Amino acid sequence: MKNEIVKIASLKGFISRDRLVSVIESYYYLWLCELQRWLRNSCHIDVLVEHQFTGIDNDPVQYQACVTTGINDTDSDEYANHVSSEFFDKYELALESGLLEALKLI
Repeated sequence: MKNEIVKIASLKGFISRDRLVSVIESYYYLWLCELQRWLRNSCHIDVLVEHQFTGIDNDPVQYQACVTTGINDTDSDEYANHVSSEFFDKYELALESGLLEALKLI
């Protein structure tokens, strides 16, 4: 999923602070955060990750992405929410999923 997000983000006009064309593993999470901020500030798309407590001892928390459009849109007071039906065991996987969904909305 990493290469797909990097490629689509580049095609949509995102340029990281360090102008990275390829993202190394140790910088990837920070790159995702930069992309999340860019989507919020430049495209008015907010990507949030919510956690759900399952109540099961072996798997107490799962994460779900929520993409909201229309943030700070002065022409419209409408918001559109796109909540992923998929749950993830890791925050980063849910964030990737949400960011990918947000990029597809541009």
